[in-house]
Amino acid sequence: MWREVVRVLPSNQSVVNDHQMNAQGLLVIQNLSHPSRLQTLGEEPHVLCYPSYGEIWHRYRGVGGRHAWPDIGSPPPPLVNGLAPVDAIESCRVYWEAAKKKYPRDKINLVAIGDVEANNEVQFAFLGYDCGYYESEYNHFSAVLNDLLFLIVKEFEPFQHLLNKNLLFQSHVEAEAFLEKRKSLLMQGYPLETDETSFSTIPIHSIV
Repeated sequence: MWREVVRVLPSNQSVVNDHQMNAQGLLVIQNLSHPSRLQTLGEEPHVLCYPSYGEIWHRYRGVGGRHAWPDIGSPPPPLVNGLAPVDAIESCRVYWEAAKKKYPRDKINLVAIGDVEANNEVQFAFLGYDCGYYESEYNHFSAVLNDLLFLIVKEFEPFQHLLNKNLLFQSHVEAEAFLEKRKSLLMQGYPLETDETSFSTIPIHSIV
């Protein structure tokens, strides 16, 4: 089965905490390949996805997907744990535009994650909460994308209807409830992604 996921570190456990992630900053993320490009890549959409692969490609705005800071032939702005500082917004916009030009059929978003603060140069609009982790550009995972949108087990189905137009949780309480349910299923032996890293809720913002 095909899944959009980045995995680098070995895994042996899952820990859920009741806090948001501490890291914050700007991110250019290559979320998903356009449906028309999957055959070229030798991939197939997941057989069970909600609401559909095309809708996920169009609407999802979280940290899951193919690549953070996709290669454009030049380096991204200076990063700390895979995120650029807010004052690098113009460099991030240039990088984002170049990435969209190089990968015109992929969904590439410029977002801010964590508790970012607006300034005179940039304002933010809340998009919702993802769930999972973003440790670096090489190690990130979205349980919303991989477990909830690309449905693994039917026990997650009630949570699908809590997602907003960006296919993220609008409420921190709902995001935490999903993580607690996921933790419970892992303890029961369900085949879900596990990792040494703590799964957490991840605030996602657009740049306006």
